[in-house]
Amino acid sequence: MDATISFTPHEHTPLRTLEKIPRKLLEESLTALVTSWPPQKASQGTCMGFYQGPTSIAYLFFHLSKSHPQLDVQGKTPSAWFQDYFDHAPESNVDESSFGIASEYYCRLALEAAHTQDTAPFLGAIQTIKLNDVQEVLLGSAGLLALLRFVKTFVPSATEKINDAIQTVIDHINKSPWLFHGREYTGAAHGNIGIITQVCLSGGASTVADRLSTFLDLQQKDGNWHSTTDRKHEHMQWCHGVSGCIISLLVIKRYFPEPLAGRIQAAIEKGQRLIFEEGIIKKEPCLCHGTTGNALALDTGERNHLLSFATPGLVAKSEWEGSSDPAGLYCGEAGRAWVWAMLDGGREGLPVYTDV
Repeated sequence: MDATISFTPHEHTPLRTLEKIPRKLLEESLTALVTSWPPQKASQGTCMGFYQGPTSIAYLFFHLSKSHPQLDVQGKTPSAWFQDYFDHAPESNVDESSFGIASEYYCRLALEAAHTQDTAPFLGAIQTIKLNDVQEVLLGSAGLLALLRFVKTFVPSATEKINDAIQTVIDHINKSPWLFHGREYTGAAHGNIGIITQVCLSGGASTVADRLSTFLDLQQKDGNWHSTTDRKHEHMQWCHGVSGCIISLLVIKRYFPEPLAGRIQAAIEKGQRLIFEEGIIKKEPCLCHGTTGNALALDTGERNHLLSFATPGLVAKSEWEGSSDPAGLYCGEAGRAWVWAMLDGGREGLPVYTDV
């Protein structure tokens, strides 16, 4: 994911609007998803929990079963599609070194707990985890916080037990170094802002205020952040760079009083200007490293301008750099469907990351 990002120039004024209402875009996106990547075909790719693969698509349909329960997708309800994608995911063995949002094993347990309202298998597995030196979102402890929040949201009866687990994970994160493969990353997927965001959303904002202040100090003059603290690589996407940083700051700003809140707002505005001015990423529109994800860092008018380049019709007609997972939640069609559902009044935020 740490790769050079190129852009297509776009006219800034007047702002473009969406060619169709979000509900229509959602229907078109879901139709493309289930016809081009039905459950059996989706199960043949790499399975990485809520990040990519059939379990990530099941996560999308789980949410649609709550926000759009009567939606007809090729003759089936979101609930039926959820079960179909969930059932087609290959059986996964536990990986003791990976328990974040890209962990197939733990994500499936979390999704099953939310669906069945039985948290015993999930919580039993969580209790056996040996927290390690990986704290980031995709594979590590910060991602585990996201899974715990997800289950707590949909199974409130388990709140007390889950809160105990959350506190254990936060304590571990705060006493551990924040390195990934020996480097201090700054971005959302593997770095400091991703960890800070999950700790804040899990109730530990006061414990990471100093780390957040240090993170803000690292913002460059153009509004971006280097992908690591020891290299000058600059990328502009959710996983690495300004877009993930701004999406994070937008949701955690409410946890901090002045003067930190003012510094956060200034960083947001500087970063948003850069994201909009750079424009349309040439990679296939997606949440992780494409225009769809970048748009979520912007306010309504500029957000819709960027999204107008990533509608189902234009995705099919335009030439993009291919995705490693054209179907899944973070790298493909399921993520685009999430955004159209969000605009249609379903949920809001980046799935699993700022919204459970």
